[in-house]
Amino acid sequence: MDVSSASAASLGQIQAQAATAVQSKALDIQAQTAQQLVNSLPEVQPVPDPNASVGSRVDIFV
Repeated sequence: MDVSSASAASLGQIQAQAATAVQSKALDIQAQTAQQLVNSLPEVQPVPDPNASVGSRVDIFV
């Protein structure tokens, strides 16, 4: 009975499962970081009314 091929196959399977788990954790951390960055953005300011008269002209006296 050859046990080395069975242990090599299970080792490969364990390594694949570990790699998948590590990648999943890395993606979770990236998602959390991206959410923190989005949450840290300032609120969007409304665009001023283009028909408003206040602040629409600048008088320059030379």
